[in-house]
Amino acid sequence: MPALSFQQRFVRFVETGSKTHSIRAERKRPFRAGDTCHLYTAMRTKQCRLLGRAPCVKVEEIRLWRAGLWINGEELSISEKDSLAWRDGFRHPNSAGRLELTGVGGCFDLMLRFWAKAHGDIDFRGQLIHWDWARRVNV
Repeated sequence: MPALSFQQRFVRFVETGSKTHSIRAERKRPFRAGDTCHLYTAMRTKQCRLLGRAPCVKVEEIRLWRAGLWINGEELSISEKDSLAWRDGFRHPNSAGRLELTGVGGCFDLMLRFWAKAHGDIDFRGQLIHWDWARRVNV
């Protein structure tokens, strides 16, 4: 059962379908296209909640290194990096402090800051797991 757990900051984007993928370290049994992704928040806690189940439609190799980003060995342009980061849930706050659903520019910088804070020096290889929220199984 391939399960993914999301921090609270990403839940809204998973539930609205605007977060379309997740970056994860490779596992003993990697994700594969055709798997059902079981999407949770707060897994392994009393607050655990299933957000939905959606088919995995594509899995790509990803490398994040300093300010570079490669998908299947191809380096992305800055606009591609910003778009990927936006789809991964990295959004700019509006004047009320809520994260926006628009405004892709600069999202990769937000993502880099998040990764640096969580992992220190950025040198990561893993999987980019895509799901199709429109084809999710009702929960």
